[in-house]
Amino acid sequence: MIQAGRGICSDLMTRAGEASIIGTMPLKAYELKILAQHLDGLQGQRVGKFIQYGKDVFSFRLQRGERVVISLDNQSPVVYLGGDETNKTSLATPASSLFRKRLSGAEYVGAETINEDRVLQLNFLAVNDIFETEPLSLVLELIPTKANMALLDANRRILFAFRPNSITDARPIFHGITYEPPLKKANFAQEEGDFAIEDYFRRCHEAEGKMEQSRKNNLYQDFFRMINAKIKSLKHKIAQIDADIEKGKKHLDDYQYGNYLFTYPESVQEGSASFDYYGETVALDPLKSPAENANEFFRRTKKAKNAIALGEENKKKALEELQENIQLKEFSSVCEEETLARLLDEHKQKKSSSKKTSSNPKHVKGPLPYVAKIGKDIFYFGKSAKQNDFLSFLYATKGGYLWFHVKDATGAHVVLPYEHPSNPQIQHACEIALLASDRLDGEVQYTEHKNIRKGSVKGQVILSSYNSTYIREISNEALEAYEESLKKGGLNG
Repeated sequence: MIQAGRGICSDLMTRAGEASIIGTMPLKAYELKILAQHLDGLQGQRVGKFIQYGKDVFSFRLQRGERVVISLDNQSPVVYLGGDETNKTSLATPASSLFRKRLSGAEYVGAETINEDRVLQLNFLAVNDIFETEPLSLVLELIPTKANMALLDANRRILFAFRPNSITDARPIFHGITYEPPLKKANFAQEEGDFAIEDYFRRCHEAEGKMEQSRKNNLYQDFFRMINAKIKSLKHKIAQIDADIEKGKKHLDDYQYGNYLFTYPESVQEGSASFDYYGETVALDPLKSPAENANEFFRRTKKAKNAIALGEENKKKALEELQENIQLKEFSSVCEEETLARLLDEHKQKKSSSKKTSSNPKHVKGPLPYVAKIGKDIFYFGKSAKQNDFLSFLYATKGGYLWFHVKDATGAHVVLPYEHPSNPQIQHACEIALLASDRLDGEVQYTEHKNIRKGSVKGQVILSSYNSTYIREISNEALEAYEESLKKGGLNG
């Protein structure tokens, strides 16, 4: 049952609780020729935003809104028309700076293939530093294992090569020399066939998630490396504490040896190196008297008890810190780039303001949400008013994301971080909203994030409109995903 309406949701609950980037086959020569004809139809437009999206991914937007994406992944190099840019910034590289300088604002004048091979040339008319119009060409060698790109001037002199080589190579390609296209092999098959270009574009769009993850790994590799190092260090620390605790346990009963020496002093002679304790040979310090040895055994037991108590306390703190960093790693790996940037910015602020926290990446602006995974789908949820508040208004704020909550009751906030999700994804998000609110059935309301706003108290959300559905039974997939996410814990929740 699905209903629509308006409402207010008050939540004051305080209970804690490298593969190929583009998943397509490499383009064949005849397919690239058809693609070139399609791209040639876009001529006459100005080039707008030119960015380096990833380590080997570039894109530029044309005047009417088309986005040309170039992936130079060596396994499957491709060119396609992409969707919205979602306001992604460019990687700061010499290549991105050069392309912005030379091609931003240029007129796109068409596309063509070279030598009927898997080499695509995009042509432009650009304005140089002295305001003269000059032709420039972007040559894309979409050959598996040898993918490359070169920017050429009017004389086909190379201004930039993405993967330069040296003068000793069979076909040199580097800055300053004249570009020579790859020689086509004599036995190169001239294939023909149909090419469903819209299906090709669709497959590329569907695979862009891997591209986004690769970009995140490149942009924030130091942050991820820091988290992984912290996790490794904490695991090593916990192992050392466990070893110290086990060492201490070996001396917990030493007091019994001391009691024996005081009870039966005649059984031990002065200067003895050991004594028999009910069939067990116990070492002594021969330079000490029996009474002094007895006191040493008492001291060892006391020291062992203190070491075990301190070790257990330190282990508890280290386990909590480990859990927090694992949760940070989990959330960082799946959250959107804008949220990750906020996490990193917050950590930098903490690092600059306090030496005490400079090596600890767990200090973030607020408690991180839990992350549940069902297959490839992810779901964020909170288990407290504070955690819910940060989830809904800091960490997952895209207008098209769906927000979920049990209707007319206090409970967890759930965010489905996808625009235009499928019905099964919505169903699972509703189930997790119930589970995180300690329910096994009930009505769940959901709406796009753009339809919610903060209420007057922490955790309160006001909805301008919503749909709702009644869940009568929780699926095993949702239950397993929910329970697994709880094992990893939430931060400061």
